[in-house]
Amino acid sequence: MSFEFLTGLPGTVFFGIFALILTLVIAWGVLRAMSAAYKSRVANGEISVQSAYSLGVKQHLYVVNFRGSDYFLAVTSDRISVIDSRPESEGQPERQQN
Repeated sequence: MSFEFLTGLPGTVFFGIFALILTLVIAWGVLRAMSAAYKSRVANGEISVQSAYSLGVKQHLYVVNFRGSDYFLAVTSDRISVIDSRPESEGQPERQQN
């Protein structure tokens, strides 16, 4: 079996295309695995956003439930701060009517 077509410029182009395709297939597999891991976490109900409020551009308040506890989060473009947290068993506070 002769591999003369793999020498010179045609061979370089062939191996370049082969390397590119192999790299793309590996990248696709890694991204698919990472996506599946993220989706399984969210799909299992481990993290859920209970409420969201926008304060302006890139400034938001969230109530997030994670593993049975509620967290009140302030989110900006460069920081996430936990303002308050409580176990889910404490229930929702009663609202006062004005």
